[in-house]
Amino acid sequence: MLLLCSVAIPFARALALEINLSGTVRGVLTNENTYRVTGEIFVIEGDSLEIREGVHIVFAGNYGLEVHGWLGILGGVDDATRVVIGNNTGWRGIYFYAGARPSEIRNCDLIKPSIGIQTEVYVEIQGNRIDAINIGINCIRANPRIRNNRLISASGVSSSDGDAKAISLYDGSNPTISNNELIYASGGRGESYGIYINESCPIIKDNWIEVISDLSAIGIIGIRTDKIIIERNVLRINSWGKMRGLWLIYATNVDFTSNTMLLMITCQNAVSVFVDEGSVLALTNNILIGNGLSIGDSTVNGQIDSLRSGYNDYWRHEINHVGRWQGYNDISADPLFEFEGDYSVYHAYYLSWIDTTTIVGRSPCIDAGSLNIADLYDQFATRSDIGRFPRVYNPETTPPRPDDVSEVSPQPISYGLITSFPNPFNNSMTLSFELASPGRASVVVFDLNGRQLATLWDKPTETGHHLLKWTPNGIPAGEYLIRLELPQGSHTSRVIYLP
Repeated sequence: MLLLCSVAIPFARALALEINLSGTVRGVLTNENTYRVTGEIFVIEGDSLEIREGVHIVFAGNYGLEVHGWLGILGGVDDATRVVIGNNTGWRGIYFYAGARPSEIRNCDLIKPSIGIQTEVYVEIQGNRIDAINIGINCIRANPRIRNNRLISASGVSSSDGDAKAISLYDGSNPTISNNELIYASGGRGESYGIYINESCPIIKDNWIEVISDLSAIGIIGIRTDKIIIERNVLRINSWGKMRGLWLIYATNVDFTSNTMLLMITCQNAVSVFVDEGSVLALTNNILIGNGLSIGDSTVNGQIDSLRSGYNDYWRHEINHVGRWQGYNDISADPLFEFEGDYSVYHAYYLSWIDTTTIVGRSPCIDAGSLNIADLYDQFATRSDIGRFPRVYNPETTPPRPDDVSEVSPQPISYGLITSFPNPFNNSMTLSFELASPGRASVVVFDLNGRQLATLWDKPTETGHHLLKWTPNGIPAGEYLIRLELPQGSHTSRVIYLP
């Protein structure tokens, strides 16, 4: 019966007790047993369910796991101890309903759910491989933390509406989506979306986003929103039909900074950045590579904020600008990445000081970015480079031979991120930050005018994960900024206080 699961199970487990699950479940599931879901299962309000390392759960039909209490899926880092849930024929997925307690899903493989995770509450989603059919992660009025996942995928093969969405956000969902190795959407009878945003305000940083479709492929779409931050991502879009790298519809105050975007298949209906229908975008320090017949940006019905934009590299577009924006300190030049070859098969986008084929020149994107942004990857904090990845060596050192360069991982270096939950909040909120290396850290609260209101943390801090609580006193309802300051740089989180 366990052959329904595509993941190999050690022979020794054949001797374990097989337990059928249906209806209410609670307590702890361990790898001493095997589990088969024969009906809809529930974690009811007030109950808890913990799924520990190495557990495999096979769904025998199109059932789901509904959570109204607390769920902890706590797999191990290596493949032998990961939690594996699902089957190859489809099941409904995991659903967190409003009123459920903040939960966590770590190091888990979800195999062929219709929707991998749907949540209306805070969930820590980390280290997972989600191979879904319709939607990888679906957020409804929820602010989960989605980080360091190996895969968040939607194939769209049997989607009722024909669309595939790796991540979708609705109705005031404001998650942090960071450091995910691959956010992937493909196939479907309709449109494929990497990240679909509707009336929500996420922060999207340091991800690799890939969208492939025969009909229509959109990297990120933002609809009816007033704030999105998109920084330091790689976006690769591939379709014989319509292609949009970033598409904004009634979306204002959107920041698109230091990303590398590629449009691959040669088709005429392709736009890197489409600022549509009353949208406003700040476009800074991006490499936007076309397919020869594409448009770099279109602002016919929207606008690019001229005061906060510029210093982009448009390359291989038939037309760089269509509409109001004509570029400010933009360039149009081959970015000269670390490896030569066809752009469509690149898996590394580091800027190189040296063209490793001809051993001459350097990338025109080096130190060509905005004067107002320091390149934090550079130990000297020089003027920023254009694009996602900075240079990997400089002419003062001996450059490596091309075959000596180590394999590039899309997972970026992160000095520190700060997140908050719940958000919006009423009385108090919990702040969480993680340091990649020890050093002095401070957490400071500002209003939107830059006025400092409170210092919540200011001391030497060890590497790792840290928690603190903020209880505002004497301030009005509204939006505030919480900044994590480190010697290497800073990271700011946006919070909403509703007393």
